Amino acid sequence: MPRDLFEVGRDFPDRPDWTWLQWFWVPPMLLHFDARLQNVPADGLAYLATPLSGSGGAALAADQAMEWLPQLGRAGVYAISPAMLALALAEAERPKRDPLDGLAFCDRVVVPLMAGSDTSVEVWLSVCAALSVNKPVYVLAQQAGAA
Repeated sequence: MPRDLFEVGRDFPDRPDWTWLQWFWVPPMLLHFDARLQNVPADGLAYLATPLSGSGGAALAADQAMEWLPQLGRAGVYAISPAMLALALAEAERPKRDPLDGLAFCDRVVVPLMAGSDTSVEVWLSVCAALSVNKPVYVLAQQAGAA
């Protein structure tokens, strides 16, 4: 049976492919590339999608998130950070949780511009999961400190 473009547009690649996302994502009004922090809606709760794995582990991921949480707060955007939760669970020697668990409570995903965010599987999965349930995604254009 043939599939329509909307259905095919939800076949996300397994690995980060931002070019594919820019060209094939339907509907485009949920995906905001090069967004300014001031344009992220301040109502509700945002999910701060930062890289979680890599050479620095949970501590580096939490440090990166800590650069962004205050900036989001100053812009009136309240956010949760899976990286911060991962570090807290690791330090408390608690079992790991799926980083996407918190997405259900959030109204949007914010992807800050930082080293590794374009190749991070965790960031990619967060973006795909949000779009698949029609939650908007804001891929920010500026670095931390440039708001």
